[in-house]
Amino acid sequence: MHQTYVFMDAESSVRKTIDAREIEPRVRHEVIFGEFKKLNEGEMLDVIVDHEPDHLLMHMEHVGLPVDAERYSAEQLENGLWVGHFVKSAKKDAAETTVATDYERSRSYNESRFSAVPVFANDKYGVLLTYLKAGQFIPVHSPGVDLVFQVFKGVGTATVGDKEVKLKPGSLIIVPRGQKRGIKATTDMEGVHIVVPFPAEGDHEEVEKKLASGKYA
Repeated sequence: MHQTYVFMDAESSVRKTIDAREIEPRVRHEVIFGEFKKLNEGEMLDVIVDHEPDHLLMHMEHVGLPVDAERYSAEQLENGLWVGHFVKSAKKDAAETTVATDYERSRSYNESRFSAVPVFANDKYGVLLTYLKAGQFIPVHSPGVDLVFQVFKGVGTATVGDKEVKLKPGSLIIVPRGQKRGIKATTDMEGVHIVVPFPAEGDHEEVEKKLASGKYA
C-alpha cells in the first residue's frame, strides 16, 4: 500500500491528493483529469508521480483544462517521488491565453536534472523554455514529435540523428519525429524548445528511464 500525503498551504483551503502510481497507465490521465474537473475554481489537486510532472501541466493545457499555470508548482519528496500542485482557474478566453515572457522571468534551474518550463501548448504544438546546468543533459531519445531547439545561452553538444554537433548561443537544431535527439550542456545552458505535435505520455518514457539511470545515450 502506498503512503498517503497531506499538503497544506495558505492560498487554497480545499485540495485533493491523488497518487498516480496507483492508477493503470492506460487510464491514468483520464482519471487525473476527471478528478481535476470536479474541483471548483481556486481549489487544488496534488498529483504524486515518480518523475517531475511539468509535462502533465502541458497536457492539461493541451486538452483545454482550466489549470492556472502561474500557480502551478512541483516539489521533490524525501523518498525521490514528486508532487505537482495544480490549481483550477476560470476558463480563459483567447486574449487571456496570449503569452509574453522571457528567459529571466521564467528561469528555473534544477540541481538534479534539466528543467523544462512550459510556456504554451495547444493541439498543434508545445513551447518550453529549457534550462540545463553544466553537465546536465536531455537523454538521447526518439519520440514521435518534431523538435525545434535554439540555444539562447551557454555551450554544449547535441545528438541530431546520427550526428554530434556543437551548440553555442544562436545554434538551431531541427529534428523530425522518430529521429534521435539529445542535448548535453558543457556550461549552464538556456534555450527554447518547440515540439510538434504535443507529446504523448509514452514519448517521455525513454527520457525518464535514462535520467533515472544517469545515461545520456
